[in-house]
Amino acid sequence: MDQARHFSLMDAAEVCEMVPEAILANRVMLPTHANVRGFLVQRASDWYGLIDRQIDDPPIVARATK
Repeated sequence: MDQARHFSLMDAAEVCEMVPEAILANRVMLPTHANVRGFLVQRASDWYGLIDRQIDDPPIVARATK
C-alpha cells in the first residue's frame, strides 16, 4: 500500500494543462498521478483490506518534532 503515500505535489502549471484535456475528453475524474487510479481501484474493491493495511503500516505525512 506504498503507492498512495508517495504522491508528490504537482506544479499548478502541470495540472492546468491536464484540465482542458480532461474536459474535452468528457472525463469526470482527473487523476493527477499515475498511481492514483490503482490506489482508488484497490480502495473500492477491498475497503476493509485497505484499512487493515493502513493500520498495519500507517501512512506518515509528517513526523512530530520536539
